Amino acid sequence: MLPALAAFALNVGKSLITSIGSSDAARREARQSMVTAGFEATGALNSSALSTQLEIEDAFYSADRSIRSAGFAGERAIRNNQNAAEQARINIEQLLRATSIEENRLRDQGDRVMASQAAYFGANGVDLSEGAPVMLAAMSAGQLETDVRMLRANGFASAAGLAAQRVAYAERALDARDETLLRIEDATTAADRIGGRAVSLQTMRNEDTLGKLSMTLTRARQRSQAASASALMRFGTDTVSAGINAFGFPGGASTVPAATPASFPAGLPRFGFASPSQRA
Repeated sequence: MLPALAAFALNVGKSLITSIGSSDAARREARQSMVTAGFEATGALNSSALSTQLEIEDAFYSADRSIRSAGFAGERAIRNNQNAAEQARINIEQLLRATSIEENRLRDQGDRVMASQAAYFGANGVDLSEGAPVMLAAMSAGQLETDVRMLRANGFASAAGLAAQRVAYAERALDARDETLLRIEDATTAADRIGGRAVSLQTMRNEDTLGKLSMTLTRARQRSQAASASALMRFGTDTVSAGINAFGFPGGASTVPAATPASFPAGLPRFGFASPSQRA
């Protein structure tokens, strides 16, 4: 009886130790798998964040360069056109002033001519109030007025052309300003779009990484639980086998009969197996 019981206890102990070791090994493997998955997920998240940060920085750096370039080119175009418009205004003033001076010169010249004519007729005793002297004076005055008006018209026409140029330069300055603002807005919008897309991609990568981490943790936990259950089942099977090997089946039965308290000696654990005395 005692050797069978000792063999039974020894086999059960071995099975228990083996089951515990197997379960601990499975838990250690699952824990290591979880830790490794956590480290990999952390690295993936950090890499994704760094990639997004660099992409956003590059986008805004390019946008800043584009804005600076647009601002410099636009400022130069605006300044050049404003200077050209101001120069056109100065040219108009100079032209009108020159026209006025030339008009005065023509009038002075005409007055001298008519004075010379009057002096000529007077020296020759011709009456200046009638006849040829009057006609000649009228013709000279008329020609003088015609020349002056032609000079003035030409001056005004040239001034009008310069005024049109001034307006065109002023409009070009406004166009350059609007184009500069548009380029700045385009650069800013492009940077915002790239930044938003980078953040969206990072969010998708993070969700994918966290999803994979969750699956890995779930599988590792399931493997650990399955290993524990398998170890428990193996322990139960080994215990039954140890009992059968130690105590055997009664009468060669294929199943273990239910034991009664009276079937066991005092202090013998009630495992549900027949005692040696019952088998005898």
